[in-house]
Amino acid sequence: MLGTLNRILNLQQAEWPRVLVSWSMTFLTRIGFIIGSTILLATFLSKSGTELLPTFFLGNALLVMLGTVLYRPLLHRVRRELLITYTVLYSAAFLIASVAFLPQGNSVFFVFYMIGQAVFVTQLSILISLFNEELFSPLESQRTFPVIESAETLGGIVGGLLLSSFSHSIPAYKFMVLWVILLLMIVPIVLLFNSRTLEVP
Repeated sequence: MLGTLNRILNLQQAEWPRVLVSWSMTFLTRIGFIIGSTILLATFLSKSGTELLPTFFLGNALLVMLGTVLYRPLLHRVRRELLITYTVLYSAAFLIASVAFLPQGNSVFFVFYMIGQAVFVTQLSILISLFNEELFSPLESQRTFPVIESAETLGGIVGGLLLSSFSHSIPAYKFMVLWVILLLMIVPIVLLFNSRTLEVP
């Protein structure tokens, strides 16, 4: 069975542990991002309308740029798995803090939420991509990365299904708590399974 799957996916037996680690982190990140970005946009539109959408997207872009500036000097100074762990914890802290202001839907909620998403979660996706590159040789990457990248598509589908299935019965803050849980699930994965603990060629 596994041999057939290896031939279909063009993978080798020794690559499966690393593929599963990379795939699962990408999958969790994508589900959370779909849920989080949808809730943020829907909440903004319900509270502020479409007139301020350009300001919203401009602010989001500026925060992404801020995250890039903050993380650039850290990439070569901090071990990748530790940097991912700290990023997850900071993003979770800002997202949980924003939950307290969700009922009012005021500017404080949007500031905390957008910092958590645009500054930290966006950089988390980049860090996970860099982490995945360290787990595979260039020749392995040609075969394994298409499989790993399928996690983004499947994660988007699962996130969309969760939203469409439960959006009428579950309040928005519970989706945000789910997003935080998904993010925190990345921490044990990246600390237990990395280039120091896995057999990397």
